[in-house]
Amino acid sequence: MKRIGVVAVVLTTVIAAASTAQAASVTPSSTDYGAVPIGATSSPQQFLLSSATPPCPDPPGCLSSPVYFVDASALGGGPGMTTSIGGFSVHNIDCPTALSTFGANAASCRFEVSFVPTTSGPIMKTLSFTDTGGPTATLSLTGAGVPPATTGQQAAAIKKCKKKYRKGSVKRKKCLTRARKLPV
Repeated sequence: MKRIGVVAVVLTTVIAAASTAQAASVTPSSTDYGAVPIGATSSPQQFLLSSATPPCPDPPGCLSSPVYFVDASALGGGPGMTTSIGGFSVHNIDCPTALSTFGANAASCRFEVSFVPTTSGPIMKTLSFTDTGGPTATLSLTGAGVPPATTGQQAAAIKKCKKKYRKGSVKRKKCLTRARKLPV
């Protein structure tokens, strides 16, 4: 009698696990690109979008499983398309506009995102992927736009001082002192 009770518990657990769907997901679920100069482009980060695994009411065939769809329209179109979303460039590598599942099989696809700030300061964006089989999968993107590095200011100012004022003059010395305090 005790063995029958154990077997019944095990079978109940297997059936409950087989009929529960998992939610769609994005891996990794967040990325911080750090500080990137305005107008520059960060290195792309690759992501994996996976659909929910549908419940399997009739193992092992799962022929009566529902079909689930994950809306991938946040990627801006089908495979090969690139779109700009609020400071981020999203390139769809191989995701269809709707990622579908049937039977016991989940589906997955890849896309990549680069950070391309156009303004100074923190930039945050969330991409959402609605899943008909479970909760919405999200991807949180963050980065900070920083002013581009200025180069050659000091050298240009020194050259201008030397051209404008004669050698040894007080005005030239003051101009050179100010110029040497500028960023290199």
